[in-house]
Amino acid sequence: MNSKNRFFLFLMLFWGISASAQSIGIIRTDRQQYIDGQNAALLISLAPLHESLEYHVESVVGSQSQRVIQLSDREFAGVLKSLQVGTVLWTVHVYSQNKVFAESVRSQIVIVDKEIVKLKELKSIETDPDKAASLTLAIQNLGQKKADLKSDLALSRSSVGTLTKSINVAASLKSRKVMTEALILSTERVADTFDAGDLLKVDIDIDPLGTGISEEQEFDIVANFNAQSVFAVKTSEVKYKYERQTSISDIGTKSFTASLYGTDKAAVSSLRVAIKNGGTRKIEKEIAKESALSSAHRALYQADIDDLNLILDLLHDVVVNLRQHISTKTIAISIVAPPPVVIVGQSLEVTEGDTVSTSYSVRLSSEPTGTVTISALAALSDVQLSLDGLSGTQSLTLNFDQQNWNANQVVHVKVPDNLVVDGERNTTITHTASGGGLSGQTLPSVALKISESMPKIVCLSSLPPIWGPYDGGYYEVSLPHEPSGPVTVQIDSSGWDFILNNGAPGWGASLDFDETNWYIPQAVYISVYDGWMGEGFYTFTQWSDDPSYGSCETEVFYSPY
Repeated sequence: MNSKNRFFLFLMLFWGISASAQSIGIIRTDRQQYIDGQNAALLISLAPLHESLEYHVESVVGSQSQRVIQLSDREFAGVLKSLQVGTVLWTVHVYSQNKVFAESVRSQIVIVDKEIVKLKELKSIETDPDKAASLTLAIQNLGQKKADLKSDLALSRSSVGTLTKSINVAASLKSRKVMTEALILSTERVADTFDAGDLLKVDIDIDPLGTGISEEQEFDIVANFNAQSVFAVKTSEVKYKYERQTSISDIGTKSFTASLYGTDKAAVSSLRVAIKNGGTRKIEKEIAKESALSSAHRALYQADIDDLNLILDLLHDVVVNLRQHISTKTIAISIVAPPPVVIVGQSLEVTEGDTVSTSYSVRLSSEPTGTVTISALAALSDVQLSLDGLSGTQSLTLNFDQQNWNANQVVHVKVPDNLVVDGERNTTITHTASGGGLSGQTLPSVALKISESMPKIVCLSSLPPIWGPYDGGYYEVSLPHEPSGPVTVQIDSSGWDFILNNGAPGWGASLDFDETNWYIPQAVYISVYDGWMGEGFYTFTQWSDDPSYGSCETEVFYSPY
């Protein structure tokens, strides 16, 4: 060993003492369980070193040496191919070495390798036995020089520690216990039937529990429409959708197929980080190679780049193989000729008394022979139909001709408050056609669900702040309409120290109304028992067992300070 190498060896041993005192790091594989024939990604993450040092890692799987390649300053990876059934032990020996010295030795080794290759090429074409013997001797001397350089580098290293991991390989994976359907396909149409010209929508829902896989998965969908590959849009971690504008040429029964695939989320995340780190290191090596002045350094960097290309390809293959098929489902979709009159919005909901209307649209599916009149009639007289969303009647008419037959005409639907509590109601709006060759045709109807308007008990939404136990306040409560009999309004408080109308702390209060006083406000007086409540907003809720009155809330800010 020359004096320069001895000097670096001294520095390496010095820094190796402090490095070995640190926590070494962790090793892991891309998954916990493997099956016969699979590949395993071996990932090593090590603790930080002094800036003058770098890691050197030697790896053994079972009794065989396993090469690992550096992805970053503290990250290494390898891929173990074609696993066999059983348990193997992966052992990693971690060393530290001086960066400058290690690079100097590696550069010298690269120069020796190039000289050996050159001499071997000369020997292969040499016909003179004496010259061939001389070349053989020169090659042997260079081989010894290379071995000496490797020995110098090995002697300069300090052991940081050893890490181990068991790798379990089974003959086959345990069967998954499917609890529910993992993949659900559905459309918004009855019997999955669409009229030609409609926008076909398929909802794809994934139930993670239904997969029978305990590890969190990263899901993806492969979809086909009528045996043609199509793209399903991901809308959330467990939802996809497929949309297609149908046409007359689509009439018939079509199939939509979705295949669900899953990838172990934790495993693929670790691998992607490793691939990203390796890619970053590759770019750094390529930049260093371009700026290197000596051919030896350029060759050294190219060797590192070749190693990184190898491990990145192997890691990518492992990522691909992590993806496993879970389920495939198919639904049959019927696309039929459109009816003569197209109604969009055949199921509506409206709230009684709501000032904002709901609506549906009407158009013809083909050009008529003359003027067509569509008559709409609501089954309930309470329902008002209009074209402007303002005034309304129980019925109206729409006119179509050769110019406007394919233009949507919008029908607005309202239900004024009849001041009667009649609950939720379901009714219909029917349609008939006359003229233009459509007289007597059966037209779609619109289903209408009417929700009961629920007037709220009248109260203030907020009060002035209450400061401390000696402060207080009040607000007033009344009913929005005359009751059919006596009504008791209960008042609950979210603050346990509030006293309402001189009652017990936290017990709330009640107010009585009937046909004679429902419109007269009754006061609710607030005081505080001892002020131990925390600072913040508190709510008083007014409610009644009478279903014709909705609850209302009053908020107050309280501070004990």
